[in-house]
Amino acid sequence: MTAEECLATHRRGEPLADLDLAWIDLVGADLAGADLHDTTLTAAHMEEANLDGANLDACFAAEVYLTGATLNGARAEQAFFQRAWLEGASFRESDLEGADFGGARMQNADLSGCKLANASFLDADLSQARLVGVDLRDGNLRGANLAGADFTAADLTGCDLRKVDVKGAIFDRAITDGVLFYGNPPWGGGASHQDWKADLPHYQDE
Repeated sequence: MTAEECLATHRRGEPLADLDLAWIDLVGADLAGADLHDTTLTAAHMEEANLDGANLDACFAAEVYLTGATLNGARAEQAFFQRAWLEGASFRESDLEGADFGGARMQNADLSGCKLANASFLDADLSQARLVGVDLRDGNLRGANLAGADFTAADLTGCDLRKVDVKGAIFDRAITDGVLFYGNPPWGGGASHQDWKADLPHYQDE
């Protein structure tokens, strides 16, 4: 399917689900509310696209280019965004539970208010990202760059924060029960976290 056919299909109100749109050029496209569930978007160029309210559940979007795109209020449960280009993208109030952002470039992205339970950001770059009020319970952020990221009022219960860079990150009012973190945690007093020294022998080879 060409980009023109894709946009015409969307304008007719028809779904774009379960299609192969790898490498398609949809830069700046208006796909607000589009149904793209289970669609392949590998390496698609969608910079500055409008995907507000879109359904991206279970889509395969490895290495997709979504720099500066808006996906506010979107759904992308169990979606695959490994190594995606998401710098400055906005996902505000989106449902991203179980999504995989491993190795993604997400500098200055806005994920405020997102549902991110069981999501993975393994080795992702979230420097200067906004994650205010997110639900990131049991998330995996191991090895991520969180320098300058804002986790104000975030629920990080059970998160894996091993080997992360948290220089300048904000954790005001964050819930950090059961967080796995090596070293002295950057959040304030009263927060509980797993005993990293006791856990070290178990995790040292991981």
